Parts: sequence; C-alpha cells; structure tokens
Amino acid sequence: MNKLITKVSLFVAAGALAIGLMGCGPKMANKQQLSQLDEAKAAYEAAQTKYDNLVSEKDKLEKQKADLSAQLEDLTTKLNTCNEKIGK
Repeated sequence: MNKLITKVSLFVAAGALAIGLMGCGPKMANKQQLSQLDEAKAAYEAAQTKYDNLVSEKDKLEKQKADLSAQLEDLTTKLNTCNEKIGK
C-alpha cells in the first residue's frame, strides 16, 4: 500500500510539474510586436525589390559593356586596316 501511495504521489507531482511548465511556454505576440513584424516585413520586401532592380541593372550594364568592348575591338581592327592601307 505504501508503494502505491508513493507511485500516486509521484504521478501527481509529475502532472503538477507538467502543468506548471506549460504556463512557462511561449506567449502570443502583442500588437506592438506584430506591428514591428509588419514593418520589418515591409522593409525586407522593399530591400528585396531594390536588390532585384540593382541585379537587373548590373546585368544590363554588363551586357552593354560587352557590346561596347566588341564594338571597340571592331573599330580598332578597322583602324589598323586603314592605317596599313595608307602606309603608316
């Protein structure tokens, strides 16, 4: 009988501890925290949009640079050909 009382009291103590720990769990966010979260999300989305635009502009400028390099090479070749024809 004494063992039964010990087991029951341990079970009750464990249950009380479990219920007590449930109260220590994570709390729900309040309105201020939700507002801060919305602001952070909006700032993130704005930064992501700006980043995407900058990447697009970088790609465009790199293509333009490649086109201009090709054009410079072509003009240099033509200039060298003309210089050879006139005897320089």
